[in-house]
Amino acid sequence: MKKTICAAAMLLAAGGVHAAGGHQHGLATLSVAVEGKALELEFESPLENLVGFERAPRTDKERQALQTLKERFAQPQALFVTPPEAGCRAAPAEVELPQGGGEHADLHAVVRFECATPAALRSLDVRLFDAYPRLKKVKAQLAAPGRQTGVLLTGRKSRLDW
Repeated sequence: MKKTICAAAMLLAAGGVHAAGGHQHGLATLSVAVEGKALELEFESPLENLVGFERAPRTDKERQALQTLKERFAQPQALFVTPPEAGCRAAPAEVELPQGGGEHADLHAVVRFECATPAALRSLDVRLFDAYPRLKKVKAQLAAPGRQTGVLLTGRKSRLDW
């Protein structure tokens, strides 16, 4: 699985989602790797897209926004929806949030699914746009058996098919 994620990450890096030395508001990245019964997602986004700020929280409202973000990613199957016939179960996402007071902080999350019927796993509905209206585009990279591709997802086209 790590090899597949590395291949997807290399594809992602080649796409240049993060501009040299920075990031772009409204844009996030998603690497999707399928291997056997495992589906692994790696999602990165400027915090601005998700909570409206990208520094250490200063108010109770901002602290609550980060807590809500963590809680949503603890139930990732609501944000990343697999076909029911694939029988996929998600573990809570591994979420990394910056600890310091940097000016351009990002969220990094890894989500792992175990699928009972991997042959039925042929798509992923990305529901992040409904949950996070500041998020406008997601550059998605897919590494699956016999298929590697990249696609730009939006609120209107939020399904990755393979």
